[in-house]
Amino acid sequence: MLINIKTSKENQDRIIKLSQKFLGAKERNIIARIALGFSLQTGKKFTQQELSTYSSDGQEYKDANLFKPEYKTLFIALVCQYYGISKDDENISRYIKTHIDHGVEMIYQLFEADDKYTIIDFLKDYLEKGISFLEENKINLEYVKNSNQEVSKDYFTADLKLLLGKTQQEKDIYLHLNSSKYNNAHIAVAGSTGTGKTRFAFHLLSEISKVSNHKVNFIYLDFKGVKGEDINRFEPFFNATKTPSLLPA
Repeated sequence: MLINIKTSKENQDRIIKLSQKFLGAKERNIIARIALGFSLQTGKKFTQQELSTYSSDGQEYKDANLFKPEYKTLFIALVCQYYGISKDDENISRYIKTHIDHGVEMIYQLFEADDKYTIIDFLKDYLEKGISFLEENKINLEYVKNSNQEVSKDYFTADLKLLLGKTQQEKDIYLHLNSSKYNNAHIAVAGSTGTGKTRFAFHLLSEISKVSNHKVNFIYLDFKGVKGEDINRFEPFFNATKTPSLLPA
């Protein structure tokens, strides 16, 4: 997400004066970051209607200059946590722009009110305030629900009736899984080397996938190791179960 914003015209003049007082005329992007953090710590939350409070005909900030790449995610996370929104919210840029304008306005008032007030005073006051806030207040560490994404998960509740084979009298033998007839569906396959345990497991998984219309998911692990050339040998199984292999082709 690119974040390109413009402050209000009034704040452009304030940013020029503040940057000269703070760090030098070339460091206006630093003022924007400080202003954003300062605004957020005041507790002021803007409604979506208030996101148009400030005009956009002033100081321009391009995405590459507004935040350093390594810190951009952090600033976006601060806004998301503050408003309880997803990082994909369409108003992220507007929230950041509005809080920068709000922060610049408030910081400028502090320096205007006291000619003797210095950058050292400002940093001392608000660094101490921030440390006290972390020590004295509980921080909400709950996850932010992504309201912009809807995930629909399908599931299978019917009886899994699997044909395993036939009796000596040619009667079908069925295994019933996912059924109220049993308390569980644990299965163990035993046999000596070469008796077809792997082939049986593949057949069983293929039947489960087929009967459930591929709604039952599974993970197959072979702790003996599977070589790259085994992919071709297992390809019918992968195709029948619509299962991607994690092995390199």
